[in-house]
Amino acid sequence: MKHGEGKFKGRKNLNLYYQCWLPAKRPKAILLVVHGFAEHSGRYINLVNYFVPKGYAVYSLDHQGHGKSEGRRGYVERFSYYLDDLKTFFDIVRGKHGDAKIFIVGHSMGGTIATAYAVHHQDELAGHLFAWFSGFERACL
Repeated sequence: MKHGEGKFKGRKNLNLYYQCWLPAKRPKAILLVVHGFAEHSGRYINLVNYFVPKGYAVYSLDHQGHGKSEGRRGYVERFSYYLDDLKTFFDIVRGKHGDAKIFIVGHSMGGTIATAYAVHHQDELAGHLFAWFSGFERACL
């Protein structure tokens, strides 16, 4: 498993942090994790440890005001900024992996963000979940 991290410019020109965990070979699909309120991208290591050895890549960003991203802690001026940041991040991931299927996985507040994103960008996603379960791998095949 290869771990990577980086930053990109989000709304309000804030530096937003992200992490990725990649399998040894080309990923079967990509899971784009959207974390909950007062959380961060590193909180989902159990998901990483389950899916990456099975051939999936996992990407997750820290929302503005969360984790290692800039911004006032736990605050966003407009909810739409989360969606704009997620779109920028999605495009970065798409640029790295071409036509690989991308599934969005939202937890808690991230489920709300993922739902709103899916409504506006459903043609870009292979699917979305608001919680994960052991049968999810079969849905990605």
